Amino acid sequence: AAVDNAYTLDMGRLRFGIQQNHGKYSLLLGAGMSQSAGIPLANEIIRKIKTDYFTLHNCGVRTSDEEIDGWLVAQGHSVQTYSDALQLLGSAPGAHQDYIRNLIAGRQPQHGHRYLAELIEKEWFQHIFTTNFDRLIEKALMERGIDPWIVSPDSTLRLHRAGFPVVVKLHGDYRSSTLQNLRSQTQVLQGCVAEAFQHALRCGGLIVVGYGGRDESVMKPIEAALRTKTGAPLGVYWVLRNGDEPHEGLERLRTKKSQDRVTIVQHEDADTFFADLWRALAEASI
Repeated sequence: AAVDNAYTLDMGRLRFGIQQNHGKYSLLLGAGMSQSAGIPLANEIIRKIKTDYFTLHNCGVRTSDEEIDGWLVAQGHSVQTYSDALQLLGSAPGAHQDYIRNLIAGRQPQHGHRYLAELIEKEWFQHIFTTNFDRLIEKALMERGIDPWIVSPDSTLRLHRAGFPVVVKLHGDYRSSTLQNLRSQTQVLQGCVAEAFQHALRCGGLIVVGYGGRDESVMKPIEAALRTKTGAPLGVYWVLRNGDEPHEGLERLRTKKSQDRVTIVQHEDADTFFADLWRALAEASI
């Protein structure tokens, strides 16, 4: 479905909301945040794994995407999601870690990460949730001398409330012993990660950047918060790249009951969004 202009918001109004609620918005960052660093988006990874799997089992033969999809179905593989594709690598966590490690090896923070790090340094944001397995956000923060508190599914610590940033790796990262990327592993957020996300949704607002809305474990807590009168009191602002259609997960959030708390912000990409937000908030601080 096309984006309804009634739900869109310009940067000026978004800036005003953040300015009036300093530090009360959390960020949810997806694969689009790391795209400019050369890390593929989920659909690109899916296509590569499917192609590599077909080639491995067909003596190096190359063919069309449509024929590969048909062959996979004939073999009993319905590959629709990132999790489905990773299952083609086998069930061993080490295989997934090796594959992801190769994807992100040598990647460095880009403009969006560095503008974000400056915004965090100014304490506009404290809690950063991400589905990404890379450490580009952490690297950008450490470049500025900021050592963030890292929370992942295998952490035993609860949400830290000190005055320095918390990066919550919703599905772990490539070094995590509990890297979560299969569908069976990503149905529900676990432990302190779930607690941290639910706490953020209860207490403030959420700004979503570079994330498509395909993980049930992430979308269900947002939906649950929006079903209550007090959940996400400062609203959910979803940054959608110009020309992109909202995923069905985002459409489910925009129900009659929650429509006044879910707003789409259309923008070019994650790098440009954070650059523009940095400028807007810098001007507001003068």
